[in-house]
Amino acid sequence: MQLESLQSTVNVTVDVVNASGSPIDVRIQDIPTHVQEIALHGIHHGAAVALTATQVQTGHDPHTMEVGFPTDDGPEGHEDLIEDFTAAAEAIVDITPAQDVVNKVFD
Repeated sequence: MQLESLQSTVNVTVDVVNASGSPIDVRIQDIPTHVQEIALHGIHHGAAVALTATQVQTGHDPHTMEVGFPTDDGPEGHEDLIEDFTAAAEAIVDITPAQDVVNKVFD
């Protein structure tokens, strides 16, 4: 019974993260790589959505902005900025189905 449950869990996991390979042990070994790719894709997707929302809401083209934090702000200022945008990031997460992000990684 436990072996069947483990096999079922493994099958679901490798399918959800779209791990590739055959036999199953190769797919299991591929899981960490795919999870990392999914996480990085999610970060890129979130940043793209945030930049798009910024352009739509402000009318300013973010392509003309310098990348990075302002140099006159110290780490405390960076933390304050991050805290300020936490609510916006959470809203983006709420409207973005995780499985859609996972599926787009390997299209």
